[in-house]
Amino acid sequence: MFHPPFAQFPGPETLGVLVPIVIFMIPIVAILTSHQRKMAELMRPTGGQIDQRLGYEIETMRRELAEVKTLLHQQAIAIDNLAPRLSPPADINQRLENVGS
Repeated sequence: MFHPPFAQFPGPETLGVLVPIVIFMIPIVAILTSHQRKMAELMRPTGGQIDQRLGYEIETMRRELAEVKTLLHQQAIAIDNLAPRLSPPADINQRLENVGS
């Protein structure tokens, strides 16, 4: 038997359910797509902003590193200058050796 293509088309009761579902899905999909686009823009700022911000942070880190190096060098020199003054006198070393004997 020959069945025309419209014979398999859903009945009016099925269309009564499908039409409202499709009508409500269109704005929901549009809202979700818009939200996703906005979130992607927030997560990924423009290239110029990234370059400028990273450049500033890198420069700040370099300045701080230079300050730490300078402070480290100053403290190393100060410790080297204090070393001869902090060594105990020879007679104390002799007394300590005699205590152990």
